[in-house]
Amino acid sequence: MRDVPLITLLTDFGDSTYPAQMKGVIHSLAPHARVVDLTHSLPFADIRWAAHTLLCSFEDFPPGTVHLCVVDPGVGSCREVLLLHAANCTFVAPDNGLLWPLWDRFSDSARAFHLREYQGFCRSLSRTFHGRDVFAPLGAWIAKGVPLITLGEPIARPKESLDLPVPHVDGKVVTGSVILVDPFGNLITNIRPSLLPGSIARVRVGGVVVEGVAESYLQWEGRGVGAIVDSCGLLELFVFKGNAADLLRVGVGDLIVVDLA
Repeated sequence: MRDVPLITLLTDFGDSTYPAQMKGVIHSLAPHARVVDLTHSLPFADIRWAAHTLLCSFEDFPPGTVHLCVVDPGVGSCREVLLLHAANCTFVAPDNGLLWPLWDRFSDSARAFHLREYQGFCRSLSRTFHGRDVFAPLGAWIAKGVPLITLGEPIARPKESLDLPVPHVDGKVVTGSVILVDPFGNLITNIRPSLLPGSIARVRVGGVVVEGVAESYLQWEGRGVGAIVDSCGLLELFVFKGNAADLLRVGVGDLIVVDLA
């Protein structure tokens, strides 16, 4: 039995009719496709958060999945539509940096394309809703097996990159930064403990010193700011049942210093 194609949707559309309209187009063109909502609650126009969410989620899906990512503040402009085949999946997004971390990780084996033209889409093209008029049809066609080379022009690399800070290691001291603040007020950093040349002894942030790394949130109940390795393998600062960003008055771009044992 042939596998049923799987399509995920990642958008900043929130509580609106837009995701359902995209699903309607997909099912009109690919009735047997399964559609999974990754999330529609991304902060509006936050390309960095969208890229992080995708990078931390796509490996939970089977090979062959088509990921439609519509965080598109440049909708209706001359921005390109990017088709990316990487890690045995296909990703479709505006070429605005959203897929850059994936490209950066898999560039040795990934293939990238820019959509050639909008001809043949299922309806007239709106200026404001390419999620429905461009991305949904593309997802359906790719899920049905239309080759990317038929849809897009091969390119050497995406046009737009995403400037993500890289931590600096100097002996036993690692200097990184907060890259995201999640909806719970947790501070997500760019430090990946599994890659460090030693275990974490303490973390310094916002004038606070955190000793060691917690095994769970609950372990830090009543102890103020804690450090933990999150589900994506990144160092995170948190407050049990609290908001670390508010408590520390720390946000995206602020420095995090790690002392190694």
